Amino acid sequence: TVMDEVGDTVMDLRSTGTFLDANISSGDTVCCVEIADGYRGILSAYDDSQNRIYRWYSSSGYFNQCAVSPDASYLCAIRLGNTGSEFESTAVIFRTNSEDPIAEVPLGDQLISEVCFLNNSTVAIIGENSTTFLNNRGDILNEYDYNAAYLRDYSVSRNGFIALSLNMYQAGNQYSVVTLNAKGEKQAEQYIGEEITKISAGGSYCAVLTPSQLL
Repeated sequence: TVMDEVGDTVMDLRSTGTFLDANISSGDTVCCVEIADGYRGILSAYDDSQNRIYRWYSSSGYFNQCAVSPDASYLCAIRLGNTGSEFESTAVIFRTNSEDPIAEVPLGDQLISEVCFLNNSTVAIIGENSTTFLNNRGDILNEYDYNAAYLRDYSVSRNGFIALSLNMYQAGNQYSVVTLNAKGEKQAEQYIGEEITKISAGGSYCAVLTPSQLL
């Protein structure tokens, strides 16, 4: 269900299978991924008037995440698969006026937490090992590797500013906050030294909540 700013329903979709993900862009365009009998992934994109403009069926690859550009020209989805015995996630980019994918970008042996368009031409993909920035042709613009730290939380602001909550170890309280701009460049890093329970990015600011303080 998609609602407007006053709570009125503007879209109410039903699936014969199961919805796995949905995304609404800063331009009010919408996409979703679902599974249904006979298909391992069905991708749909809708324009800012909630008209469906694109639908793509996969019978071989499993898809579990999706994002649409603000102008609904591009769709990016994450395919789960393997290379030999190794698990691999792949970003697949579609142009919504063309049937076949225009690019496939291997993301390595990691699960993806979030995929989003920062603008009409830039995609940010937040994974458990790194955050990758692509253009809408599938070229890698930048990549921030966590260097074996563990991603605990993240937040993406409407202007493309990304904040990451990272812990040096799988357990313990060696938490830090790393901020990235919309080009994928590291802006700053701040050691917190205690558990971060929530992080929120908005505009050029980042709020960090710990058990003892709000920063």
